[in-house]
Amino acid sequence: MLGARTRFLNAGFYNPILSAVRDQCAPGATILDVGAGTGHYLSAAVDASGGRGVGIDLSKIAARQLGRLPGDIGAVVADGWQPFPVADRVIDLALSVFSPRNVPEFARVLRADGKLVVVTPTPRHLRELVDAVGMIGVDKDKSERIGNSMAGTFVRIERTLVEYSVALSHSEIADVVLMGPSAFHLTPGDVATKLSGLPDPLSVTVSTTVQVYQPVAQTVS
Repeated sequence: MLGARTRFLNAGFYNPILSAVRDQCAPGATILDVGAGTGHYLSAAVDASGGRGVGIDLSKIAARQLGRLPGDIGAVVADGWQPFPVADRVIDLALSVFSPRNVPEFARVLRADGKLVVVTPTPRHLRELVDAVGMIGVDKDKSERIGNSMAGTFVRIERTLVEYSVALSHSEIADVVLMGPSAFHLTPGDVATKLSGLPDPLSVTVSTTVQVYQPVAQTVS
């Protein structure tokens, strides 16, 4: 999964998403990325801010990869659904990019003026591959569930739809399929078989929302 993710992300197919995350980086920020994986987004955010960052991931392999990133970046092996091994009120910017959203813990570690950036797929994301390859689709109620989970703890201050098409070769499609949860029920052989009758390259939709939240206390006058 990490190899596929590294190849696909480094090829730049999600660069518009990356740019939307970088836009939220203030100079000198302390940044936390939960479910950081390869550190693709964390590294870009730290580079943009000139600050420092820490990535949390359950995978020891991912943590080792995070630890090799340039810049002032640390890694911790931890479960994103459990209490974060991070002190209270020390984070300026928290990232949840296609990853768990432990709302109480994000609220605990963020400074009073901190921001939480949540990137999630819409039901249109990679829609050409869901039926053709057997990828796991996105729940149509996902956005509502996220909003409900944030209510009372965070207030949304910004929402941006990042949607565009990319032309992907069969090998690139295999990477985007196998870098996420679909890898748990599809093998590379399965993907290759299902792709054999599809155009190469294939036009694929990328569709995500980038939402920015602040702690509710910041909206109280």
